[in-house]
Amino acid sequence: MAKQKYIKFLKKSGLIPTTKQYEDMKSFILIMIVLSIVILSIVGMLKYPMPTHYYDNLSPTIDYRGVAYDDDLPECGNDPTRQWWKYV
Repeated sequence: MAKQKYIKFLKKSGLIPTTKQYEDMKSFILIMIVLSIVILSIVGMLKYPMPTHYYDNLSPTIDYRGVAYDDDLPECGNDPTRQWWKYV
């Protein structure tokens, strides 16, 4: 019985939110969380930018520039069909 008195008093004094106020608080907090994540990501992007050397090695692992020429050095030194002493 006393518990209901306290709850009634708190509701009258406006310390317990109504359902509408509770829904508004939830939506406000959700918007603030999303906004803070976006702001922190932008600040982190500006403070710690991506180093440019991450994009330097985007070429494929096999270099195809010298494929048409027969007298180029082999990629692997263990190729038995090539005569290595020609290239020394």
